[in-house]
Amino acid sequence: MRRAHKSRPIVSRSSRNGSEPAPPLCDAAGVPLVLTFDVSEQTVFHLPGETAPAYLGQTGSPADAGVSDPVAAPANGEGQAELLPVWKADCGELWFGGRLVKKFKQAAASQRAILDAFQEENWQRTIDDPLTGKGDMDRKKRLENAVQGLNAHRRNALLSFHVINAGEGVEWRVRA
Repeated sequence: MRRAHKSRPIVSRSSRNGSEPAPPLCDAAGVPLVLTFDVSEQTVFHLPGETAPAYLGQTGSPADAGVSDPVAAPANGEGQAELLPVWKADCGELWFGGRLVKKFKQAAASQRAILDAFQEENWQRTIDDPLTGKGDMDRKKRLENAVQGLNAHRRNALLSFHVINAGEGVEWRVRA
């Protein structure tokens, strides 16, 4: 028994010159070759060469799906808009330019507090030290350890974090 499905192409091919779609692949009798399989709405495909996962079952633009990153207009009104990171605290993921920078598998409360502060401040380049005091460690050393942890074990080293103002704040930078 056949099921009725909404058909949506996942990948399209281009002609050799790239200006128009390529004709479908066909068998010897001229019948288009089609691969059909069932997936759930939670199925995620990551295609080589793609910058962000392509989610099935979603409608609307990639921005509606939370895939793209926000941009900030230049402060002086000139030049290009700046791409901003996205911290998804609920799943412990830091994204930039549609690429996963870091995924937390452990608590890392100090690192998460820094990312929470940046997200809350709409990714201003610098923030004041957001860590609350603990009696067992020097404030500056605690911030340095947290920033060192942010820069460790990144999946894509697109961003870097730095302690600034003699341990009074944190800055983020895009790596070239």
